[in-house]
Amino acid sequence: MNRNYNQYDDDSDYIFYDTNDDSSYSDDLIYEDNNNDFQNIDPVEYDNYNNYDYNSNYTYDASKDNDNYDYDYDYAYEDDSTDDYKENNILFENRTKIVTGIIIVTILLLIAWITPQFINRNKKTTSEVTLTKKIDTESDMSKLKQAALKYYEENSVPANVNETNKLSLKELLDKKLIKNISSSYNKKKSYIKLTKLEDDFLLEIQLVKDKIIKKEEYYINNYSYCTSTYLCEKEDIMDPNQSLDSSEDEETVEVENTESGDSDTANYQYEYSKTENGKLSDWSSWSDYSKTSCTAKAITCKSDDFNCLSETKLYNRKEKLGTTSKQYNTSRNSYTFIRQEIIKGCPNYDYAKVNNVYYKTSSTNQFTSIGTFSTASPTNHGAWTYLGRKTYQTPPSDSIKTRYVFVDSERYCENCSSSPSYTYDIYQFNGNLQTVKNINAECPKQKNQRNIPTYNISYQSVSVNRAETLYGTVCYKSERTRKITKQGKTKTTWSNYDDEKLLNSGYTYTGNKKER
Repeated sequence: MNRNYNQYDDDSDYIFYDTNDDSSYSDDLIYEDNNNDFQNIDPVEYDNYNNYDYNSNYTYDASKDNDNYDYDYDYAYEDDSTDDYKENNILFENRTKIVTGIIIVTILLLIAWITPQFINRNKKTTSEVTLTKKIDTESDMSKLKQAALKYYEENSVPANVNETNKLSLKELLDKKLIKNISSSYNKKKSYIKLTKLEDDFLLEIQLVKDKIIKKEEYYINNYSYCTSTYLCEKEDIMDPNQSLDSSEDEETVEVENTESGDSDTANYQYEYSKTENGKLSDWSSWSDYSKTSCTAKAITCKSDDFNCLSETKLYNRKEKLGTTSKQYNTSRNSYTFIRQEIIKGCPNYDYAKVNNVYYKTSSTNQFTSIGTFSTASPTNHGAWTYLGRKTYQTPPSDSIKTRYVFVDSERYCENCSSSPSYTYDIYQFNGNLQTVKNINAECPKQKNQRNIPTYNISYQSVSVNRAETLYGTVCYKSERTRKITKQGKTKTTWSNYDDEKLLNSGYTYTGNKKER
């Protein structure tokens, strides 16, 4: 096989081709010498081409030949010791770095996308928690208010102006006056407080949680319209001279007429009218207020409505309707006679038994005269000294040496702000009262059999009735009118109910209707 090195390029790469037509290779063999040396390849050395692929490159095994050959055309030769191997290593390293960089960038992008979602979710959660706290606080304030109205009855309201009655949240919970309330509140700093004013009571409610304080105030009293509780909130009463806001009670005659008794407007047609070139007079002055039904409705006319010539405004207020009898129930400690008991006691001593304890005095008819007190002519009785007559807001209690005799209670109240007052005669025992531990051991040689009274000092109910002013809601109306000074030309038409096109163009209801 003859090979002629008949071509070379300027890059010092030498090329040869095989002129033998019987070569097993169909294409011309291109040879590149990296050492710039011309060398021949023996056909026997074809055996060294151990890896080949007819569709790609052939790799020459340099184990039998130390020279480095690289066939750039159909057959390629690589040697691990060459720069090509180094280039492949570099390419592999670069490829690893690129893949690693792509993974890192992907992770960073994923984090950047997830973080705002997480933050937004947290923000939403925080907002929801804040709203829940607000709703819970409002609900708890209402619970405290109801507990206060339930607690403050006749016997617990302050009696004197500026006097207060205060209960902490802890006390309310201990008394089981409130339940189902958040446990996170400060139970000592959270409270209800009732203060007596000149005409009303001021109810203060405070809730404290952490450093947040929520406080509300209500004006309450024992009004005639209080039903479920002794105290209730004051209702607003409209001043007759107060100007009414027409937006609250505005209702035209036409709308009232068309809607009365007819909920199915689709089955009817309604008459509309419009007056052109007509004139209306100015409104008259408002009339004096007069009583009217509380079901009456206010009427307000449009300025160009020739079918509406009268307006009505309303107000209502609480007024005295008469009197009513109201019963008040309370209790106090008082002497109660039980029975007469036979004993053998010493002469010249007066005996009595109070709450199962025997007592004696140094002379007769001193202690037992307690049963002879009279409200008609209160005077001293034995060792019982009359101290006078006094009125109390809450009934006073008896003791061993003090007796209160009921005289009367407040019988009528015009503007009631508290429970009735109670009047008592006061008696005090000034004698020598001694306790007897063993009645049978008294006077062993001289015993005198006698009857002695037995008393108990215990809670007894006090029930009184008071006539009070009865209030109710009374309604008033005032009217004004106007006239048509120039009739003008009136157009009428029929259409559906609430035809906005007609109404916006100046048409108004006449009050007439007909079936479709």
